[in-house]
Amino acid sequence: PKDRGNDGAWAVLTVTVTDQYDRTYTRTITIVMSDNVMSGFDVTESDITLYATDAPRQLTYNISGNSEFPVIFWVSSDENIVKVDQNGQITPVEKGEATITAKTLDGGYTDTAHITVLTDFSTLAQKQSEYYSLIESVKDSYTYTQETLDVLSQSVSDAKTMIDSGKATQAEVNEMI
Repeated sequence: PKDRGNDGAWAVLTVTVTDQYDRTYTRTITIVMSDNVMSGFDVTESDITLYATDAPRQLTYNISGNSEFPVIFWVSSDENIVKVDQNGQITPVEKGEATITAKTLDGGYTDTAHITVLTDFSTLAQKQSEYYSLIESVKDSYTYTQETLDVLSQSVSDAKTMIDSGKATQAEVNEMI
């Protein structure tokens, strides 16, 4: 049990049972004892789109009622796409879709936010454009060997193909950069 010095208290109990066939079942039960409880919970944004290079972002929510224990548990359906910390701050990781689920300790209210993470091609596109311009400005100036320009031209072409297809992961884009 955890007590914050008020009249109420709460506990989270996890019970694990193994049956005669060695199958294991686990249940978690939350118990809240307080006169001041929640009457509702809502994550304010249900659909969020981010780039994999975006900074962490705090999910916002509303709690109804006067809860003595406004504790929220946050979980990501896929931490390879988006991570969430114990305060509801999300960090995009890689291209894909995931669901963040928030559940309140008090009342067991649950809400979700669907997160879409996109690959950020902007830095690669900028580099591709810069190097393309460089190649065009020096191609007949004998500043670089033809082999060097051929290698750079191939890389610039590969980057353009990657950008145009729009299918690369952020890790692939970062490697190309």
